[in-house]
Amino acid sequence: MSAQARRRLARLIHLGRLALVVVIVWQLTARASEWSLSATPKAVADLERQDVEGVTWLTSPEGDEVLGWAGPTTLLLIPDDEGRVTAARIVRSADSASYVWRIRDDPVFLESLVGFKRHELGDWQADAVSGATLTSRAIVGAVRRKFGGEMPPAPFSPMAIEASDPDGWILQSVAVPDVGYQGPTQVVLDFGADDRLRRLVLGETFDSEPYFSDVRDDYSFLKSFTGLTLQELAALEIGRGGVEGVSGATMTSQGIARIVRATAESELTQRNDRANEAVLMPLVRSPRELLGWMVGGAALLVLVTPLRRRRAARMGLRLGVVLGFGVGAGALLSLDAVWSWSQHGLPWQSAPLLAGFVLAAVVGPALFGRKTYCRSLCAHGALQQLLAKRAKNKLPARVDALFRFLPGALLVAAVFMLVLATRDAGSQVELAGWEPFAAWMPQSAAMASLILAGLSVLAASWVPLAYCHYACPTGALLEYLRDQPKVFFKRGDLAAAALLIASLAI
Repeated sequence: MSAQARRRLARLIHLGRLALVVVIVWQLTARASEWSLSATPKAVADLERQDVEGVTWLTSPEGDEVLGWAGPTTLLLIPDDEGRVTAARIVRSADSASYVWRIRDDPVFLESLVGFKRHELGDWQADAVSGATLTSRAIVGAVRRKFGGEMPPAPFSPMAIEASDPDGWILQSVAVPDVGYQGPTQVVLDFGADDRLRRLVLGETFDSEPYFSDVRDDYSFLKSFTGLTLQELAALEIGRGGVEGVSGATMTSQGIARIVRATAESELTQRNDRANEAVLMPLVRSPRELLGWMVGGAALLVLVTPLRRRRAARMGLRLGVVLGFGVGAGALLSLDAVWSWSQHGLPWQSAPLLAGFVLAAVVGPALFGRKTYCRSLCAHGALQQLLAKRAKNKLPARVDALFRFLPGALLVAAVFMLVLATRDAGSQVELAGWEPFAAWMPQSAAMASLILAGLSVLAASWVPLAYCHYACPTGALLEYLRDQPKVFFKRGDLAAAALLIASLAI
């Protein structure tokens, strides 16, 4: 076989490898979105038959119209011979596993369903579980929707507030999917007779209280909206040149700004003053994102010019990546982010820098065979490269060869856990705790990520690039996706095929 034919064959195999990954992700996301449990046909058939026979009751599919934090939650109710509920359990939820666990561990919430008859469930009420308010309210709504036939009221009750101008008018916030860090916030807009905003009032919130308090106490942020007309609010820019986020509570404040904008858009649409056009999020919304874009441009300049051969340029790039992508923007690729985006799409509007960054990170190895992200754009990797001078130790050859299998093993384990999670009703996997990358945004990082980040930095100061070489599952994924013209089969091919079979069979 000629060299050209071998290259074509290798490229064909590589395309098949990419297709294999796409099919695995598609299969998992399709199963994750089947809230009526159609991922397990026999179980669904049994539950549906029992529902018809009165043995068990499911809130799905009618209750799937009621959404919580990320989607619907399906509840299974088990009645006795007299038709009274004897037990209730969550069989599937689109919301975070931590919220589901809080509800399952709550001694009152699900237990309050016990004793209800089927015709009484449409009037069931229960206090929301602290720390899982949206999910628990969605469960109440799903039960009422299933057994009462009516959609539950909006999560926020209307606020009783008078216009500051006697001739003014009040506009309550609309329900939109734009949220802050952990959930939406209610806003009320007080307009004068000239349709200019007199004040912005914050009501209830599902967001994290420390972040919400920072926004509520920031007078300059709330004041930045006043004086704007309804048309100006509908065309609001968020970030540079418009409304800046509150330092330390960026996601919460920018989520509020998006709700204000969407509320004004909805009002204008109802008045038919102009067409309902989407207002695109600017590429640069804050000084931190501006720094990220600048570092990205500098990285591109270094990587495609002779500057890449200069040690000073490479060192400067690594420092810029740590400060710009890591400390500044928190833009790091991770398994948790990949899984989330595979289900909900890239965050083009809420995080354009991160979305473009991800595309560059994946397209580089997949189409051009370059390890651009791992070598030059990963803030955690760049930090380890800066520490490499101090790391003088090396692992013995046999230990090194053994440990280099660990990233791939972690990747396979993570995907297999997703296979099980999308099979088992109500189960989820918190992948953020598998890697240290969330620690670059410490205010929202889980303790597991913080601990992993500390350990990985200590390891990198002893063995060069210790985490990159011996523990990074995201790096293993990018390496598997990397186009290598001379490589026909990779050791991960069998594992990928096995994962595909598992996702289809389990």
